[in-house]
Amino acid sequence: MTIHTIKARGISVSLDLTVGHIADMVVEGGGRQLKPLHRAPWVDANETLPDNLPEGTVRLSGDFLCAPFSHSDVEEAPLHGWPANSAWDVVESAATDDGWRAVYRLRHKVMGASIDKILTLRDG
Repeated sequence: MTIHTIKARGISVSLDLTVGHIADMVVEGGGRQLKPLHRAPWVDANETLPDNLPEGTVRLSGDFLCAPFSHSDVEEAPLHGWPANSAWDVVESAATDDGWRAVYRLRHKVMGASIDKILTLRDG
């Protein structure tokens, strides 16, 4: 598992590059931390799961892009498509004047198209 984390003042987001899911998001303010996204309890528990589960279910967390939303009737793909079940690369990750911006690219094409995920965090 490879996690890529970006941060700005008061917020951090971690992307699981194995499947493109947001693995963690932490918003800080007033001395408190808010973690609004869920991560399946089995992800970090080293549990043995059935062999036939899609990788997106095995690594289930936070938020993820589906293309298609469910089963594909156009091309062979796992449940919720390749964006939720296959590896992403960091194309760009750099500070901005007021935070951080990262661009991720799905390694697998979807119906011939490249898919980029752009996350921008602003200091707050």
